Amino acid sequence: MKKLLVAFNATSYSSTLARFAIKTAKQSNSLLHAVFLSPSFTAITYPFPNDLPLASTGLFSTQEMLKENQKLVEADMQAFKEDCEAGNVMHKIESSTDITLDNIIDHSAFSDLILCDAKEELGGISIRDLLVDTHCPVLLVPGTIQMPERAILCYDESFSSIHAMKMYSYLFPEWKELHTTVISINPKGDNGLRYDDYLNDWLPQHFPRLEKQILQGNLQKELVSFIRKTEQPTIVIMGAYGRNAMARLFHRSLSNIVINETNALTFIMHE
Repeated sequence: MKKLLVAFNATSYSSTLARFAIKTAKQSNSLLHAVFLSPSFTAITYPFPNDLPLASTGLFSTQEMLKENQKLVEADMQAFKEDCEAGNVMHKIESSTDITLDNIIDHSAFSDLILCDAKEELGGISIRDLLVDTHCPVLLVPGTIQMPERAILCYDESFSSIHAMKMYSYLFPEWKELHTTVISINPKGDNGLRYDDYLNDWLPQHFPRLEKQILQGNLQKELVSFIRKTEQPTIVIMGAYGRNAMARLFHRSLSNIVINETNALTFIMHE
């Protein structure tokens, strides 16, 4: 049993994220806790202005905009509830949309995983800020995705990357039989890896279909190229940002490239 927190943009509901979250919860017999986050009013853009009486002028009152926005959010909540019930998935829907970054961070301490759309903003909350402080792993879901058939474990010789692999294996034992590749994202011009003997003892116990790969050249480009080599749906597992400024900059750049230039799921966790 696990508790999965799925975070939606209240004004741009992702049916792809909803379907994936429901499939994941059903596969792992987990509780889905859904939150719908609204940006500040100034960021709200009503997607169907021609349906409003004042559309001819292009001007709407604050009260009317808020009412219409609330209707959309309620409809999305109802759709999600019906989909969960149809899938026979345990679920809980947070009624409030006035959720802050601090609220999400608090929720993360009592969740096993956060699922959200692989975008920079989540109802006005930056995904980058979420990744820095969250107390559980985050799974970033692209716009179009299937259940993964291949896993890539990114190893940069840090304990953060090891911790990410460990949490992934604990949370998704049902994916242990996936074709799995551990990739060094910190090559030194040879085929040696720090803690290589430890990896050889530990990783095969969790991932029986395991192989190793050390990338040479530009790390970001090589990793993206490796992900794109096959058309199989892929999940990429990596540590988040590290503890110092240089590590944060490196991991932020790498995770952003994976999210923006591939269609892979991205599982991110820091110590």
